[in-house]
Amino acid sequence: MKVNKREVFKNYMINNNDPATRGNLNFVQDEQGIRINYNGSEQNRKAVDFDFILDIKFIVNKQVQRFTIDLRKGNIILFDYCPDPGSSTSSRKLSTEQLQEPFLFM
Repeated sequence: MKVNKREVFKNYMINNNDPATRGNLNFVQDEQGIRINYNGSEQNRKAVDFDFILDIKFIVNKQVQRFTIDLRKGNIILFDYCPDPGSSTSSRKLSTEQLQEPFLFM
C-alpha cells in the first residue's frame, strides 16, 4: 500500500487461522506517526504528509487498485476485499467506504 506515493506497508500476508485476529490489518495515523496492527502485532512508522487528499495505491494478489480520498468527507476509511458480485467467476474486488463518525457495535 502506498499513500501519496510513499510506501506504508508491503508484502503482508493476512493470517486467517486465529478467529480472534482473522483478516486483521489496520493502521492509524496520529501525532506520533503510523501504527500498523497486523495479525496481532503492532509496528510503528513515520507519518505520511498530506493536506486533505490521499492518493492510495493498493496491490492485493497482483491486482492494482487506486483510490483518491478527500478527508474533508470523513476521516475513517474502510477497505474490503471480498467476492465481486458483478463477476460470474470467484474473483474478489477491493472496495472502499468513507465515514464521518466511527461506527459502534452493539
